[in-house]
Amino acid sequence: MTTSATELPPFSGDNPTCPKCGNAGAHTRYLTERQYMPYPSRARPYIEHLRRECTRCGHTWPEATIEQRPPTAPETTELRG
Repeated sequence: MTTSATELPPFSGDNPTCPKCGNAGAHTRYLTERQYMPYPSRARPYIEHLRRECTRCGHTWPEATIEQRPPTAPETTELRG
């Protein structure tokens, strides 16, 4: 059972690739921590997440929301003088 955003696959953008058939394109549905949707695996997220569904084969998978992305390292600027 998935209970934290760090256990979910990261948000894959507006045009995700299906992990089963490789199709680029999926429907997206936002689910709160109280909503449940069946997934093919036993990993059932009980946290807010995005439910992706492939437009070709119908495979579904959970992903973290964009807000749950891990922080990125700050860019450094080298000063030259």
